[in-house]
Amino acid sequence: MHSKTLYNTATPEQELSLKKIKILIADTQHFNRLLIERRLNQLGLHRIAPVHDLNDMLKIIEYASTPFDIVIANTSFASKQLNLTEYFMDSAQVNNAFLYASKNTNKIYHPYNQQQKVKFNSSALPELDTLAELIALLPLAS
Repeated sequence: MHSKTLYNTATPEQELSLKKIKILIADTQHFNRLLIERRLNQLGLHRIAPVHDLNDMLKIIEYASTPFDIVIANTSFASKQLNLTEYFMDSAQVNNAFLYASKNTNKIYHPYNQQQKVKFNSSALPELDTLAELIALLPLAS
């Protein structure tokens, strides 16, 4: 899927749904958060909350008025403080999560499907096409 295809070929109803997608980016590195946010903006997504600290992420998720459609987080974000996979699986405030690997993590690539709540990728940062593929799996984007 080409990166701009998701937004440029959307029907007016799909475009409206895309604009409603609520995203949280969790990474300790400012550059990584900024790059991911820009890639999501290219897809027409703008309801994005970037966080750099685990405590901030937990508070934002807990007190959100509506669940996040997707949380995009670096696997090393929580270090040894919290198992992100279990947290996202158990949280009613997170509909989907995408964990990408830091440089020192060897995660195995798992093909994505709509039924998986937590998805993994071994890339250091998710590419534009990867993000488009993930967003296309969300119920709001279909």
